[in-house]
Amino acid sequence: MRDSIFNPLNFPIIFSFPDRLVEPGSWVGHIPFAMYLVSVLLPRVFVELGTHTGNSYCAFCQAVKDLNIDTKCYAIDTWKGDIHAGFYKAEVLANLRTYHDPLYGEFSSLLQSTFDDAVEHFSEGSIDLLHIDGLHTYDAVKHDFETWIPKMSTQGVVLFHDINVREQDFGVWKLWEEISAKYPSFSFTHGHGLGVLVVGKEYPKTLNALLGMQEKEIIKFREFFYQLGSRFNLQLEKEQAVQVLSAQVAEKEQAVQVLSAQVAEKEQAVQVLSAKVMAREKQLNVLAGQYQEILVSKAWHAALLLKRVRVILLPPGSLRMRLARKMRPLLLFPFKFRRNYQRNQDVKLIRKSGLFDPDWYLAKNPDVVDANIDPARHYLFFGGFESRDPGPDFSSKWYLEKYDDVKKIGINPLVHYLLHGWLEGRDPNPKFDGSLYLEKNPKLKKAGINLLIQYLIESRKNENKSVSIPELGNTDVFLDEKVLAIISDLS
Repeated sequence: MRDSIFNPLNFPIIFSFPDRLVEPGSWVGHIPFAMYLVSVLLPRVFVELGTHTGNSYCAFCQAVKDLNIDTKCYAIDTWKGDIHAGFYKAEVLANLRTYHDPLYGEFSSLLQSTFDDAVEHFSEGSIDLLHIDGLHTYDAVKHDFETWIPKMSTQGVVLFHDINVREQDFGVWKLWEEISAKYPSFSFTHGHGLGVLVVGKEYPKTLNALLGMQEKEIIKFREFFYQLGSRFNLQLEKEQAVQVLSAQVAEKEQAVQVLSAQVAEKEQAVQVLSAKVMAREKQLNVLAGQYQEILVSKAWHAALLLKRVRVILLPPGSLRMRLARKMRPLLLFPFKFRRNYQRNQDVKLIRKSGLFDPDWYLAKNPDVVDANIDPARHYLFFGGFESRDPGPDFSSKWYLEKYDDVKKIGINPLVHYLLHGWLEGRDPNPKFDGSLYLEKNPKLKKAGINLLIQYLIESRKNENKSVSIPELGNTDVFLDEKVLAIISDLS
């Protein structure tokens, strides 16, 4: 069997589920390959430059622990962030230590330092596996590679993350193009890209399965690890969705608690008001009793007698004022009578107008039927202001919207049209031009005869005829004999 044939069953560690999956998730798709690489290299020293929340580093540590190999692991980071990863607070490192130290503290260390300061603590040729994932500009990643490559052993392998990111000022892709041609290498395109660079000349022969693949084998190899890693991306997305939903639920529960507290507060206020009402009722009962006692007392009768005597003995001016107050309801009676009379006249005007159809109105407004209210009165007092139409030839809503002055004075739209609107050339609905009609029939306007209404009604009845403005001489098409007699007298 050729060395280039890859059998995943020989590396069961690649099927392990990572114990740590946190945001950001850009590296989690490479976790199966990271565990594979540890099982192949069996590194004595592993160093990661740029750890952030620890998805990649903890995966390497998990593989070391599960394989039970003698490996020293070091994570080097300032844990302050950069322009690419973003800047973050000390809680990121504290959270990672809380997870990392109990599990991997025996063979792993988290070093809070810059890469340049930390390199002095490693001897040359001591590092078997190096993962570079710091600042991703071309100059920065090139500097990190050139600074740390002397520390690589004869079987050393260097990993570069983000070799497939070509936006902003990311430059790892450019360095990878330069160095991948000088060393044996392999690369993945998923998960922002991962480059595998073999810088040691005495690397394990098991790496030949990776480096000696044919093109078809490379495609299958990449697809295999992509599918393995994609599970973790889905799991992380699921956990994030659960966290979002949990936060939303907590927010709703808090809102419910606030509302419950407000309801309790309102209930307490109602109880206080109820107590006050009861106290007032008791006071009223006491006052009512006292009032009854006063009414039956001799002092009250004496006071009434004195009041009558005072009225008789009042000076003329005061007596006139008292009489005026007594007569005021009688004086106001004509005004009330006149108001009621005018309302009745308006109802009659609506009924006789020809534009009000009581059957049509009741059919369109079943609530008026249920209330058992006279339809003409309902339209006068309510319907006209509620955008209800008196019949098919008059639009209340349109009339009030078109003629804002009518709306402001608060008059029923049909009443205004019948008394004033048609003479002013106003239209009863958007399909009729009243001003043009009066222009063609000036004698009708002069005589105060509103033939517009009958024209509207008759035109609607004659559905086969188009609605147009007739000449005076052609009005016999739809007018009765009485109306024709009036027109004849005008002529």
